Amino acid sequence: MQLTGAERQKRYLERLKIEQPEKYEEKRKKHLDKIKQRQKKIANLSEEEKTIQRKKWREANKKRKDKKQEFLQKQNEEKLKKGEKF
Repeated sequence: MQLTGAERQKRYLERLKIEQPEKYEEKRKKHLDKIKQRQKKIANLSEEEKTIQRKKWREANKKRKDKKQEFLQKQNEEKLKKGEKF
């Protein structure tokens, strides 16, 4: 059975965490620093970029909320079909 890249990476990190916790922490911190460098703070954006970013956030939140509502509605319908109470 061949492993995917993600599976190999997961196994490697688990083994590293157990065998060499210092090296694991160093690798983890380096990864977090890389993420922080790529992420732009809203304070550093221009006004136009701020409005665009906030619009993206609003749309993402609306999509997340709608998806959650849809899931809960389906769940409630299934319970009603089975005769269960909320």
